[in-house]
Amino acid sequence: MSVDGVSWEDECFFPTINQTADGEIYVVTGKEHISINRLAGLETVKRQNWGTITVTPAMLAGLPATLVEPVQKQVRRTLEVAAGGKGPTVDGKLEDWPTAETAWARIDPRTTASLWITSDRIHAAFRTGDPKLLDNSATDPRFLFKFGGALDLYLGAKWNPGNLQENTPYQPGDCRLLIAKIKGKPTAMLYRPVDPKAPKSEECVFTSPIGKEVFASVRDVTSDLEFAEDGKGNYEFSVPLSAVLRVEFKKLGKQDWHEDKTVILGDLGIIRGNGSQNVQRACWNSLDTWMTSDIPSEVRWRSLNWGVLKLVQR
Repeated sequence: MSVDGVSWEDECFFPTINQTADGEIYVVTGKEHISINRLAGLETVKRQNWGTITVTPAMLAGLPATLVEPVQKQVRRTLEVAAGGKGPTVDGKLEDWPTAETAWARIDPRTTASLWITSDRIHAAFRTGDPKLLDNSATDPRFLFKFGGALDLYLGAKWNPGNLQENTPYQPGDCRLLIAKIKGKPTAMLYRPVDPKAPKSEECVFTSPIGKEVFASVRDVTSDLEFAEDGKGNYEFSVPLSAVLRVEFKKLGKQDWHEDKTVILGDLGIIRGNGSQNVQRACWNSLDTWMTSDIPSEVRWRSLNWGVLKLVQR
């Protein structure tokens, strides 16, 4: 059969290219399969003599003996999160959000995001410049992170975690919220790897040839979602606080403001896709976003890589 237009996608293990005695050229490819593909046209390719390059000592003079390239180090940064007040209007217009640079997380050169927590809802705003960022083709919404773009939000379940350098991958209640658009309709999925209260029906197993990750709860929370966009790549959404952040959170009036309840861990990010699969992941704080070719690796996280979300009273 013709396989014109078919991509090897993100992984192809141990490919080989061969020419048989009759001159035909074949490529053996595969990941969870083994396929033999005949290539037409390569039989006319000949080795080209490009000449030679002579490197002399004079050309190397002045160059350092060792080339050092800086490596970005994982740290915990702090983002100011507006808390209290009536919160912003979810209309895709971001004029009512804080303007301070410390309140906006830089996710990548094109994208910033901000959070606002009121007494009953969590609000998020994203400036991406990409009106098609959220296009997603997932037929099973539990795999939103794999089949296109999305907005990404991670939240811890503890106020003022005692050791902000802790490396416990998951705490009960820690969660990830993904927002994408399937066939043009906003969809919200909530992921909890540890949830003693979750029914067995919410459990989801993410597997690949090299790993496995079991989440206690993956569920659709679209019915709780308020979502808006401006058609220019600005997005805004909110979800009930009680549905996502499982910590004690009372009114944020002056008489109820407690300084020991102003810090949690979390992160904000985006997933870029081509409408049918993801091609890039980026987060404000976590550097562990390079993998886009292994489902268990893409669904898991480490709280060690999250930043500090410091609530600032509005």
